[in-house]
This record gives sequence, C-alpha cells and structure tokens, in this order.
Amino acid sequence: MLGTCIERVLRVFGKTDSQIQRIRLRWSVRFVRSLPRAVYSRTRKLLAWYDDQSQTEHAVLQRMHQLNQEGGEEVYRYNLHPDIPSRPISANEDRTSQALRRLRTKLLNIRAQLRRSWNSEPDNTLMWIVNSYWRTNRYEDGRSHYWAYYRQRCADRGGCCGRACGCCEKPLDEYWIRNCRRGAGLKETMFLEKVYGHCTSECACCVITHGVYEPDPRLPRPDFVVGGRSSS
Repeated sequence: MLGTCIERVLRVFGKTDSQIQRIRLRWSVRFVRSLPRAVYSRTRKLLAWYDDQSQTEHAVLQRMHQLNQEGGEEVYRYNLHPDIPSRPISANEDRTSQALRRLRTKLLNIRAQLRRSWNSEPDNTLMWIVNSYWRTNRYEDGRSHYWAYYRQRCADRGGCCGRACGCCEKPLDEYWIRNCRRGAGLKETMFLEKVYGHCTSECACCVITHGVYEPDPRLPRPDFVVGGRSSS
C-alpha cells in the first residue's frame, strides 16, 4: 500500500488523484502476483462473496429510498419489465410499511454477516491489502478507493456515473459507529460512517432513465409482482 508520505510527494510533483489511484492499482497487482496460489484463490472467493453482499446492501438501500418517496413503488410498477408477470394492487400505506420493515431486517442481517466475515478473515497479505487499502482508506468526503475504482463499470452499465445526475456521489446511508482506535472522549470515539455505492436494478433514477425495472432477485419480491408478499 502506498504510504501517506509517498502520496504527498506525488502530489507535490503534480500527480492527480486519478494518477495516484492508477499507481496504487499497479502496485497492488504486482504485490498480489507474488502470493501463493492457494492463498490468492481462497481470498478471492471471500472477496467475491463480500462484493455480492455489498451490492445487495446497496440495492436494499436504493429500494428503501424510493419507497420513502412520494409515489413510492409507482416508479417500479409503471416500468416493470413486460416479461415479468404482475398483479393489480391498490395503494396501501400499511403494505409499504411492511415492505420497508422486511427490507430493514434484510439490511441488518447483511451488515451483521459482513462484520462477521471481516472479523474472521484469513490472515494473509491480499486480504490486508483489500481491507486496509481498497475499503478502509477513504477520500476526504468519505468515499473509498474501492468506490472510485468501480465508477467506470457503473458508467459502462448505464448507471448514474455516466450521467450528470450525481446520484452515486450521494451517500445511500449514514450512521454513527464507534472507532476503538481513537481517544477515550465520547466525541473522539464516534465517527459518521457514510455508505456509498453504485447503481443496481433498484436505482430509481436508472429505472426512470431506461424505462425498465427488473427487481433484484436477492431482495424480497415487490407485492405487485406475482409471488410477492402482500398484507392484503
């Protein structure tokens, strides 16, 4: 991992954030290639699982955000893919509240699983690189290098990173967590964690832009889709 002092020197010589990011990536790739194959393979499987859980978390937050807006699921229902069987339902605040409760429960379960996975992570170099560099190290606005690395992929898939809306630059969620590395004072031991992500099929901005909605299969089925739960 590039040290803070090295990054400062690079900036003195006129290197931009994107150039420094490319240098970090090249360094990480060279370092990873020196790892034993068994260690690399085991860690890559865990990272693939972590990425899938993180994307599911972002999809949950994006759907929750839309359900809390005026009109709620109408954006999803109006743009539902024609090949997905639907059923007529009436507007019901209690039904929306139940859908939000199911999503909150799934969100809490995902975060608990992610926390357990990192607490029991294998003690090897690759995991240290990814955990300490790609996810923990952040820019001043709270977005991680890992988030920045996937901006192009989001744009290529038709996500908000390829438009001027700026949705991906806004936090999906914020909550206070305790930082055990800091001092004993109450204000020093807490910091605001901001969750940033990229577009999934639940991004309402993308649904409106492309005019099609396919519910994320990892989330509970909406009530207006055949097979979805309903409080009626």
